[in-house]
Amino acid sequence: MTVRILLSLLFLWSSLLLSAQQNLSFEDWAIDSQGIEQPLGWQTNNLYVPLISVNKSSLASEGQYSVHLSSNAFPPEGRAPGHLYTSFSLNQALQGLSFDLQVDSLRDGAYIELNIQAYQQGQLVYADTVQFNRLQTNWSRRYINIPPQTMDSFRLEFIAKTFQTGLGYEGYASCYIDDIRLSQASSIRSFVENTFSFYPRPAQDRIWLKEVEQLDFEPRLYSLQGQLIRSWSKNSQELDILGLAAGQYLLVLQTAKGAYSQILQVH
Repeated sequence: MTVRILLSLLFLWSSLLLSAQQNLSFEDWAIDSQGIEQPLGWQTNNLYVPLISVNKSSLASEGQYSVHLSSNAFPPEGRAPGHLYTSFSLNQALQGLSFDLQVDSLRDGAYIELNIQAYQQGQLVYADTVQFNRLQTNWSRRYINIPPQTMDSFRLEFIAKTFQTGLGYEGYASCYIDDIRLSQASSIRSFVENTFSFYPRPAQDRIWLKEVEQLDFEPRLYSLQGQLIRSWSKNSQELDILGLAAGQYLLVLQTAKGAYSQILQVH
């Protein structure tokens, strides 16, 4: 029991340290040489007022602040894409990425884009692009599964995407992002995943979680593209999946220590 508690504390401490270094909850901001407030640990395409795509917002899903990302130019040139990105070194492979998203404005075909890139010794070993093209007037938790892969550095980029034309840009996109969490492989994570199971496999109308009594979790179901499909009450062990289309989904147990996932096959 003492070993498990120690592993839990070490994992929680490493997660908090990574979050603080990368400012993944956007609590830390500073004024740059142009007089623009920027999120620490992140780069933007902010140039000068009014060409600003990244702003601090008090509309937060947790903590005091979130980041507001939007297309950043003004007529007659149109709205150029807004960029928010960061890169950092890793000492363990990632297995998932989750964040809170609220999309408040999309016009003329614009959308929000997330680009993920992982590198090992300077070589690209994993890349993924996810588009969010629907309005979400409330906070929505998004989860991106990352296949097991050896990596030593990682890059995230959020874009408020518009379209370039011969006369400038068309479209406008605006969103809020908060509480980014990176699930890393660790001894405590392996312990939890080994005890997380469910039946039947494949499933049709209902599934039951097994060996989760020691966890404090929120069960959620996502598409393999990261779209939240369904959620259930906290610590629910009997999950109704009636009405789901046949196919593969990602069953996620969201806990204070990270998100733990397994593939759910529905027939």
